[in-house]
Amino acid sequence: MAVLAAENVSYTYQSKYQKVQALKNVSCTFEAGKFYAIIGQSGSGKTTLLSMLAGLGTPSEGEIIANGKTLKEIGSERHRRENVTVIYQSFNLFPTLNILENVMYPMQISKKPTKEAKIKAK
Repeated sequence: MAVLAAENVSYTYQSKYQKVQALKNVSCTFEAGKFYAIIGQSGSGKTTLLSMLAGLGTPSEGEIIANGKTLKEIGSERHRRENVTVIYQSFNLFPTLNILENVMYPMQISKKPTKEAKIKAK
């Protein structure tokens, strides 16, 4: 079962001077315990897709679904707190924490018990 999915997601950046369609009807699913790579040429929408999946932006069309609920139902802030973590290319990890502690950190500030956070982080 998919823990995260994009269904017919489209996104258009619009400035005062132009419109750029970064995503058009993208659908994909992600299952627990598997590794995925999003690849493509510069400007092909990789970062935009990841931003939509992480709840950092709202699709112009389509839905992001996490654990069977849409982001509209969950709320983007709750989704980021409970379902996803973003580590950027020029990542900003806490240097005094190891990788497990860095992954656990958002769950701990959300008051998730340490034991539960550790299991989920692993």
